Amino acid sequence: MCQEGVIMDRATLVCLLSACSHALNEGLYYFESMNPIYGLCPEMEHYSCMVDLLGRSALLSEAENFIKMSSQPQVSLWMALLAACRLHGNVHLGERVAKCNFELDPESAPGYVLLSNTYATAGESDTKANIQKIKKERRVYKQPGCTWIQLDSQMHTPRSTTFVA
Repeated sequence: MCQEGVIMDRATLVCLLSACSHALNEGLYYFESMNPIYGLCPEMEHYSCMVDLLGRSALLSEAENFIKMSSQPQVSLWMALLAACRLHGNVHLGERVAKCNFELDPESAPGYVLLSNTYATAGESDTKANIQKIKKERRVYKQPGCTWIQLDSQMHTPRSTTFVA
């Protein structure tokens, strides 16, 4: 893109950082190049990509530091780190991250699910069951997924519900 003279914008850099999800050095290079080369300040989406990239690379404390670097840590950043804790079975950090997540969004069903799965990954099935019990007591439920398809000006779901957009 650079050789063709294409100027990268915020969206292009989000896509580029996402594409680097298994290429740590390249992802760090492009993130660090945002301001000096492209004149762009990182936004929440860029930080989220970097937390995911660092988390996949098992650099969990670095990912946590990245969250602290962002101007206002949001649920999406904590969720990316919690997913990395589940992936690597890091219960201690996962508990701390879940607490930060629940302070921002106490009804975060995906947060409970990720924390529960973190315990399961670490072989702590009793604690997993306890988290599920707490989730149920607090009446936090995960919404089932739903696919929407737009054809012309109508939206369709698998349940054959149609409405005009």
